[in-house]
Amino acid sequence: MSNNYQLFKTDILSKSSDISEVLGCTPLISASVRVTSRCQSRCCFCSTNSESSSLRFEEESSCNIVNWLRQLSFFGVQRLFITGGEPTLRSDIGQIIKGAKSLGFDVAMSTNGLNLNSKIIEELQNSGLKHLQISLHGIAETHDRLTGIYGAHESVINAIHLSTQSLENVSVAMTISLDNLCEVELVIEEALEAGAHWVAIHPVMAVGRAKADSVPKLKDVITVLDNLKDVNKEHVAVMLPPALVPSWAQNKRFGFGYVCTFPDMLAIDDHGRVAPCDTLLSDMNWQLGNIKTHPLDEILTSECSKQWRDLREDPVRNLGGVCKQCKFLQLCCGGCRALSYRKNGGWNLPDIWCEEAFDSGIFPESSLCKQ
Repeated sequence: MSNNYQLFKTDILSKSSDISEVLGCTPLISASVRVTSRCQSRCCFCSTNSESSSLRFEEESSCNIVNWLRQLSFFGVQRLFITGGEPTLRSDIGQIIKGAKSLGFDVAMSTNGLNLNSKIIEELQNSGLKHLQISLHGIAETHDRLTGIYGAHESVINAIHLSTQSLENVSVAMTISLDNLCEVELVIEEALEAGAHWVAIHPVMAVGRAKADSVPKLKDVITVLDNLKDVNKEHVAVMLPPALVPSWAQNKRFGFGYVCTFPDMLAIDDHGRVAPCDTLLSDMNWQLGNIKTHPLDEILTSECSKQWRDLREDPVRNLGGVCKQCKFLQLCCGGCRALSYRKNGGWNLPDIWCEEAFDSGIFPESSLCKQ
């Protein structure tokens, strides 16, 4: 089937009510799209297991990718996260972002920072990029070791400095593992000194190349966060479920912590495979279809997508564990359901961090519903 879907049912998918008739429930909220598998880094915790910069297959053209985005827009998607691999290795990344912007998306993009220079940053600015997320996982030697690139740390610091001179929303993302837990404060200070507007802290996920034995204990993560200097806390987003966000962060700009839009989201990889979220793209059982061979409306209404549609009807139905007692249930909807599914094999258990907190007796009483 052709990729040319310009006439893709725009007349019947123009209103929320029409979308509901197709999907059986409300419009989608967000989507992530991997525009390449290429990456210069070899991060030991890469969730997508990205490859070296040599092409393993012919990448989709920017025109085709924008066509995928057009189909996403018909289902109400507003927020788009462009990922990879390393998106800036595509010479047409500006065209993709500009196309997304023209469709009405709020566009964010992740980058390792190694390829950022004044020319690319200007292109990102002119394309309408709303948020640039740059990865920084440790101070000098640590970042270089974790990413497998000598000199990467210096390049990233320079990229942060250059980016913040032109872009209005530049964040730094630090993935916390046992290898860098002791450097959280130092990374925050380095990032802010380089000009980053804020820093997102999130524990590593045992997905892709990341190993389970690299994941820190939640109590140790909380201890590190609680001991941050007050001046740094003002600029930190704690990417944990709302119930676990430290008390000092609850009245800050990012006080809600990490609230996933699942199941009101989709992910598409650079092969065209569609899944309910990025974490599930590698799970054959949750690949809903391929947008290169079938239009999105066929994929989302197919029998393969029925379980996903059922989840969307009532996201918190049958949730067990501490979720049943948590006052954030309707906001959080069980945290990262994909990680819980990968660990436990079902959709009825809570976010893995909340589960750990409850089982170890450190789940905040203030996050529980009053009896």
